[in-house]
Parts: sequence; C-alpha cells; structure tokens
Amino acid sequence: DAGVTWTKPAGNYTSLSLSPSVDVWQEVSVVDVNNIFICGPNGIVLKSTDGGATFNVTTQIPSEDLTSIHFISSTVGVVGTIDDNVYRTTNGGLTWTHLNGALPISATPSNSITGIHISANQQTIVALGIFYIYVSVNGGTTFTQKWIWGRSGIHLTWTDDLNLWATGAEDNRLRSIDGGLTWSIVTNLNPGSPGIFAEHFYLVNQGFFASAVN
Repeated sequence: DAGVTWTKPAGNYTSLSLSPSVDVWQEVSVVDVNNIFICGPNGIVLKSTDGGATFNVTTQIPSEDLTSIHFISSTVGVVGTIDDNVYRTTNGGLTWTHLNGALPISATPSNSITGIHISANQQTIVALGIFYIYVSVNGGTTFTQKWIWGRSGIHLTWTDDLNLWATGAEDNRLRSIDGGLTWSIVTNLNPGSPGIFAEHFYLVNQGFFASAVN
C-alpha cells in the first residue's frame, strides 16, 4: 500500500544470532515482484521468492561482511565485501565464486566495496569503494581503477547498464554514461555538507536521494 503500513517478513533469518547493536542488513536487490535479495554480516545473503513475505538464508560466504549486492536475475548476482572482495553466483546464492584475485586494491586502508553493479551480459562489473571505483569488462577476471575519491564513496545506483551514479561524503556526486568506464562530477565536494547515503534514479533525469541530516 505504498508504504502506509509495513510488515516484518517471516523466514529462517529470524533465528540468526546477530548483534542488535550493529547495522545488520546493508543493501537490497529487487529482481522482480517475486525475487528479492539482501546482504549483511558474516557473509549472509537472504533470498525471498515470494515478494518479500519470507526471507531465507542462502549458502554463506565465509568470514566476510557483505556491504553491497546486485542481482540481474533469480540466479545471477554479485556482492561486494568490507574487505575489498567481489563474489558472483549463478545459482541463486547456493555457491559463490571469488572474482577479484587480480583486483588492484590495497588492503591498507581497506577500500570496502560499498556499491556493486553487474551488466546484463555479466561482463561489466562496477565496484564502488570508499576510496576508488574499479571496473571489470571481462566478467571479473581483471579490474581497472577508474576514479579516486576525494572523500569516501558511499552508494552506487543506476537506471541501466550505461547510466550510473555514485555518491560520497560532503555532497559529492559522480555520473557515468558509459557503464562506469568514465565518470564526471555532478556535484563537487561541499565541506561540512552531509554524505549522500542513498540514492535512486528511476529515469536518467529524475530520482531521489537521502542524506545524513534532514
């Protein structure tokens, strides 16, 4: 009913022993009216096949806190982790493949993949990190650095495989119109301004964002 009322979903995720003192579920990926995926701590990916009425845990990715997720179908998707890793599944989360053995990210400081996108043909993967943006055009075999943030990268959104937006701290916004290969500044850093923690475009010129303050 367009947000008038909300219901807590059922499913086996409710039996997980997770600390209530931490931010648990990080990002949601809605494939269609039935299939929805959510990522969170300890390598956990939740899956719903009934439009969110229930969520159950898929096979966990060992020892990784997941910070971003994108599924292009009920079976194919990618996740990014707090430790700079990218994983892909082709069976709805039952098993995962580590993609970025060649991803040139320094572990110190940790880049932390805060946004992830995979194209419909599974060849282009955009990994938005706190310090850098990396792109693979060969399905994750290799990644190339495309942007260095002046401030922490926070969120990635898109309308299609070509048009993507990246947001960061202090009102910093970027846009790509070529699938992440190049980026242009939409809004420069504005010191003292809040970070853009969530953004969603439904058309290339129309969308919403949410910041750290009203």
